[in-house]
Amino acid sequence: MVALLRLLLLLWPAAEIVVMILVAEWIGIGWTVLALLGAALAGMLVIRVLGAASLAELRGALARREAPTGPLLRGACAMVAGMLLILPGFIGDVIAVLLLLPPLRAILLGALWRGMRRSWASKPGAGKPGHAGGGTVIEGEYHEMRHAPADRQIDPPPPGHRPPEP
Repeated sequence: MVALLRLLLLLWPAAEIVVMILVAEWIGIGWTVLALLGAALAGMLVIRVLGAASLAELRGALARREAPTGPLLRGACAMVAGMLLILPGFIGDVIAVLLLLPPLRAILLGALWRGMRRSWASKPGAGKPGHAGGGTVIEGEYHEMRHAPADRQIDPPPPGHRPPEP
């Protein structure tokens, strides 16, 4: 995974430069620069508008005591899309536009959820009764103890109960 990430970090800028050169040859340098500036402005707008909307949606979900997974994912997608639009390059712009489409966000959420479930299931002891992520579970009973004045008992003794002899 780390090797793939390193390879991606090396190849992404090279691919962006190649695509920029091809676009500049196709539509001209001036239009290419104008498109990149327009994408950067759109990225700032996405972060400002959709970021604020996602934050308000997140606050509403928390106020209703709902799980905020949807608003968190939409906000994260908006922020990543905005940053990709701000960075110069057309490949990142295409990925940003894809992140802003709601059906693709739903697919992304499903893929993330399946990946998280797989990673949780691969932990030692997962799925076995009595094991929580490989830790030791000690079963037992408990009784809540409350402090009460000495002359007042919390629960009266059952009928026929005799206190233990000293």
